[in-house]
Amino acid sequence: MTDYRRFQELAEIAATCLVESSIDYVLVGGATIGVYGAIRSTEDLDFMLMLESSEEKKIATFVECLQKNHLSITKDELVQGLEEHSHITVFDLKSPLLRLDLKQIRTKLDYSTFNLRKKVDLFGSGIDFWISSPESLIVVKLLPGFQSEKDLEDVRGILLRSSETLDWSLLEELSMTFGTNKMLKKIKNEL
Repeated sequence: MTDYRRFQELAEIAATCLVESSIDYVLVGGATIGVYGAIRSTEDLDFMLMLESSEEKKIATFVECLQKNHLSITKDELVQGLEEHSHITVFDLKSPLLRLDLKQIRTKLDYSTFNLRKKVDLFGSGIDFWISSPESLIVVKLLPGFQSEKDLEDVRGILLRSSETLDWSLLEELSMTFGTNKMLKKIKNEL
């Protein structure tokens, strides 16, 4: 019988490897929704990395750590993904349904998300993760190209569950800056 890895274990391995490699990051996407809104299942962990393809020592340390933990990635794959500014998928060899999706921080929205990140003990295990703020999550999920029913449900959940702790002025500012203000207003009116 195969000893499958749990989602939490994969997340903790990834965060540990990033810290050991001195790579700054922010965890975004479905894995963070449960902190601010309704809990939902996901098979991937979306990490945005503050990393350049020229940072050979950080890349080597990170890849070595991932490989040691049975995650499928090479230095060449990571460097190529960074140079091409594309998503880098890292498959978990112990649990084929789980994966890491890595992306370089590049855009104005990426930097905003990184700068507004929050440190959270995501699983109550004593291991902290840098995760997206609820305000950043809302704005990203309301961007054209997102806005799937799942994304809109995530936004509703965050607005309902975290309404008292949201920084509403920041959310308004971000939604104006990134052009999601009309959609945000529509959803707020629905609630």
